[in-house]
Amino acid sequence: MHQLFLSERYPPDMGGVAASAGRISQALAGLGVGVDVIAWTRSLQPGVVVREDGNPTVYRMGRYREWDTTMPHSLNLVDWLAGTQAFNAVWGHYLSPAGFLAAWIGRMKKIPLPIASRS
Repeated sequence: MHQLFLSERYPPDMGGVAASAGRISQALAGLGVGVDVIAWTRSLQPGVVVREDGNPTVYRMGRYREWDTTMPHSLNLVDWLAGTQAFNAVWGHYLSPAGFLAAWIGRMKKIPLPIASRS
C-alpha cells in the first residue's frame, strides 16, 4: 500500500499542522504503508522541489505567492509521482489547501481520500 500525503506544513516547520502531519504520516509509515509527503514551503524558491528520502519520503515544494500558481505545479509533481508509484489513497491534511487538492487528485485519479480537519 502506498499513500500520497499533502500538507501545507511539515516538520521541522513550527505549529500544530506540521506536528500532526508529521505524527500521522510517520504512524502510517510505521504500519508498513509507503508514504510520499508533499509539503509546501516558502523557504525554497517557487517551484523548486527538494526530496528527503525515507519513509515517509518528503517532497518540499517552494510555493508561489498565489495558490493559483502553486496548484498547477503541485499537480505536475503529483503526476510525476503517480507515474513512478501507484497510490492507494491520498490524504489531505486539513481542508485548505491540502484537502482541496486531495479531493481534486482523488477525483481525477479515482483513488480514496481521507481529509483531516479540525475546528
